[in-house]
Amino acid sequence: MLGWIRELYDYRSMVWNLVRRDLRGRYKGSLLGFLWNFILPLMQILVYIMVFTVVFRQNIEHYYVYIIVGMVPWTMFNDAVLSSSGSIIENSQLVSKIYFPRTVIPLSMVISKFINFLISMGIALLILAVGGHGFDGWALASLPVAVFCLFVFSLGLSLLLAAADVT
Repeated sequence: MLGWIRELYDYRSMVWNLVRRDLRGRYKGSLLGFLWNFILPLMQILVYIMVFTVVFRQNIEHYYVYIIVGMVPWTMFNDAVLSSSGSIIENSQLVSKIYFPRTVIPLSMVISKFINFLISMGIALLILAVGGHGFDGWALASLPVAVFCLFVFSLGLSLLLAAADVT
């Protein structure tokens, strides 16, 4: 059962090369480059805040905290699953030329989105700290567990959908 994990470990350099390629190549040549990874979710968060506080007149105190804390993980999950689902077919030229475990491609996509998530989560925590929102000790202690669960669930669904897209 653990043979596939060992095989992925053997191909770890390929995983990291694909992650690097995705992170560098996605916004290559654009004006703001890598910053688009953070500008787009931030704009989406601002739109949600405006819609719910101005249009729907939500009177929840510090509503932006709920939006930020919900949107950052959702963006990672959504981006990981969407980019991974068709990743094997999109890399068919690579798949047809050399042998490697096909799970390497969706795994690299999820890791790429996870790296963006970690940076976004750091920015979100910084915004919350600057906004004067204290952090509960138990909440901070459980954060790594929640982040790990998010990664594993995203990876599992990504692998399932990538396999379903190929067949």
